[in-house]
Amino acid sequence: MADLSILNGNLIYILFTHDGEIDEPHGVEILSATVQLADSKPHTVLYDFNKKNILLRNIAKQFAAVRNEHESHIYGRAFLTYTLQNEIEAKHFINYNKPLCETRIFKEKQLAMDWLNEMILKEK
Repeated sequence: MADLSILNGNLIYILFTHDGEIDEPHGVEILSATVQLADSKPHTVLYDFNKKNILLRNIAKQFAAVRNEHESHIYGRAFLTYTLQNEIEAKHFINYNKPLCETRIFKEKQLAMDWLNEMILKEK
């Protein structure tokens, strides 16, 4: 459903690889992998919808309920959207969950990465 990697040493990149709704087991799996990659260090997260039809309703609740942003050292979160559906899902995540860290929506990967790198530099 998603591939996770670290870019630039502190940016966790989540690339969605298949269409579908991310249910609770997938949400927990992605969350666990993110926490493991972060290793309690300052980081940012980039969700790349990769032109896939992803429904985030369940995962949004998982991230909001399980991951304490004050203790997780997450300094910024960006959603990379390509379709109207992706943008609606990202907006729903932001408006419904009211993330504690800055969270923005982008249509260009490099702009998202630049902004996330600024978030890390601002916190150092």
